[in-house]
Amino acid sequence: MSTQYSPAHPSYILSNTQGCSANGEAVACYEVGLPVFEKFEVPVTLFLNTENIGGQNYMSWGQLKDALNRGVDIQNHTHSHSSLPTLNELEIVNEIEKSQKLILENLGITPNLFAYPFGENSSTAQNVVSQYFDAAFGQHSGAFSINQKYFIPRFPLNENYGSIDRIKDASSVLPFNNVDIQPSNPYQIEPITRYVLDFQEDASNINCFISDFQGSFNQTTTNLSSKLLIELNRLPVKGRLRFNCTKVNNGIFWFGYQYLIN
Repeated sequence: MSTQYSPAHPSYILSNTQGCSANGEAVACYEVGLPVFEKFEVPVTLFLNTENIGGQNYMSWGQLKDALNRGVDIQNHTHSHSSLPTLNELEIVNEIEKSQKLILENLGITPNLFAYPFGENSSTAQNVVSQYFDAAFGQHSGAFSINQKYFIPRFPLNENYGSIDRIKDASSVLPFNNVDIQPSNPYQIEPITRYVLDFQEDASNINCFISDFQGSFNQTTTNLSSKLLIELNRLPVKGRLRFNCTKVNNGIFWFGYQYLIN
């Protein structure tokens, strides 16, 4: 289970964020997390993949119904938790419709929000998701921005990234007004080394940090007024490729994006 909360500091979360979310339906979220969230009145959204419900160490439909009645917002996280870029359009539709049907039958609700399994997205997946939901979340860091309506970033706060300083930083970052990144498809069948980011503002004070499973890149960055042309010093390896671009100007502005390299 990937979580976007830290029960160690609930009072700070309550006063500085709009809500917390968790991916998955591990029973610990119900037995341990929920009482803490209730005690400190922290709003929680649970993104649910329906295949594991009732299995070992997973919540049952009865527990999910109880959590719903106690104020937990339950949303969609597919049925089998498969990486959507690896599926064709019909398979993605089936993942969504099966999970929506099970949630409606067992909980009496129809989710309007979605979280991509592993935070992995593609143009095809995004197009399908947009037909069923009002917004969708990835699993990459960055300030919340409605300009990325179907690939909204979320800061992970877990055992590795759950310190009070991390929570303070994550809750205070600001979004850029609008950012266009090319290529726009977050799924790349063939890896490339050249990317363009258009911040639609002076980009001279914006720094981008890029990494994959092999580590950070030593990229060459060319400032083209509002755009940054970024050339990586090597091809990305298979897996997730993450862009984190920041600017300091009366606060920290943060743009995040994640590619999946086939």
